[in-house]
Amino acid sequence: MSTLRSLFAVPVSVLVVLAAQACTAEGGAGDAPEDTSNAPDATSTLPPQGQAPEGGPTPPKSDSGGGGGGDAAVDAGPPPPAPGSPCPTANVIFKKQCGACGTQEAVCLAGGDAGGGTVSDYGPCGNEVAGGCIPGTTENAACGNCGSRVRTCNQYCLWNQTACAGEKTGATACHKGSTNLSNAGCAVPGTYREQTCSSTCTWGNFDACTTPPNTGTLEVSDIQDGVVSGLYYMSAAQQGKRMTGTCVTSTPTLSTTTDHPYLWVVINNNTGKTATVTVYNSGPAGAPQINTYMAAYDTTVDPTDDASMQACKVGVGSSCTTALCGYSSYASLTTTRALVIPPGGSMGVKAMSYYAVSYTPVKPTEGLMYVNLRTDKLE
Repeated sequence: MSTLRSLFAVPVSVLVVLAAQACTAEGGAGDAPEDTSNAPDATSTLPPQGQAPEGGPTPPKSDSGGGGGGDAAVDAGPPPPAPGSPCPTANVIFKKQCGACGTQEAVCLAGGDAGGGTVSDYGPCGNEVAGGCIPGTTENAACGNCGSRVRTCNQYCLWNQTACAGEKTGATACHKGSTNLSNAGCAVPGTYREQTCSSTCTWGNFDACTTPPNTGTLEVSDIQDGVVSGLYYMSAAQQGKRMTGTCVTSTPTLSTTTDHPYLWVVINNNTGKTATVTVYNSGPAGAPQINTYMAAYDTTVDPTDDASMQACKVGVGSSCTTALCGYSSYASLTTTRALVIPPGGSMGVKAMSYYAVSYTPVKPTEGLMYVNLRTDKLE
């Protein structure tokens, strides 16, 4: 995970890690706050290291290296019969291991002497460990800020891996694809310079001073647990209704107030794999802490009318653990609400200020804010 620099008069620190706690946003003008007591924890969807995914083989209790990398191989028994070979009993089904701890099946086709027959071809490989690997495979995998680690697949089709090494470090280091803002050298108040983290994990040059963006595009990290962050400015220049409730299974409720600032960010998955992605807000050091709600859509077009807003696919997220976001009233879409984006697919995320600009007493509704993408799984 990269360290992003601050874009105020002092450098932006990395996210503050505090004890996890759930949040409950206070009500906006004319609207009661959503109950967030059952909000999901902002934790990874990956199984703990050493634990087989559901449906996969179970590592022994003695394993301490991510799933049994140092234990003896499991006895697979006699080899399965080859297609076309004779078999003694018709209609008997044979199984053999394949892929990531999956199985293939063949059948003894009747036609031989004394009730026997011939072994058919094996069917497709099924019941593989989701996101698993082929036992014995070793590879160098990217990690962090252009670092690498060695991964070895154990007999349970889970990766054992070394620590990330060779990462870019220092003030210029970043996670590729992230964006940054700074008002350094901008004479006009409210204007910022933008820079983007390159494919070599170093910050590029700052652009000219301009009005800070409240929309953007982010690419899913092709590194498991990699975090891509975009820094945007939530401002009253872009405002609308705020939404609460649950997408898909019910019709979310829209606020009567229409002056809620929001961010709109398109997420592209160009990793070549199906990506499970946690999305969450956070803020640079010193930025106003804005209560946000968040929803995701199967579109790259900002939904602005009531019907399109209520056609959300994931959310509404209204809370976050402080361990993830640094502030419990930032919004997150994680665990059961994490986004699942197919290869080449895109989704849009709308992060809305819970409070309206017109709310009395005045609450923070404008300021710099990150939209962060954490790649929980690639398969």
